[in-house]
Amino acid sequence: MVVIWLIPHFKKLYYNLLIKSWAPPIKLTSITSVDVQPLDNTLETKVVLHLTTGREKVYVFRNAENQVESFVHMIQPTYTGLQLT
Repeated sequence: MVVIWLIPHFKKLYYNLLIKSWAPPIKLTSITSVDVQPLDNTLETKVVLHLTTGREKVYVFRNAENQVESFVHMIQPTYTGLQLT
């Protein structure tokens, strides 16, 4: 019974500690493509970076702050094979 209660907590702990905080920084040369998707709430936009290792990094930006365009333009010139979708 205790094991069933602990499993979701271990998943959250694993994700927050190992994936979010201890993940290595993303090199701009390892980005293969960028997906820009407006979310259903129309207040936020999701940007997904696809890396050469097969991993994905997801960022969520608020539309009111107008940071999506500057973020994508900052990434775009660093890698010539970059595809925006």
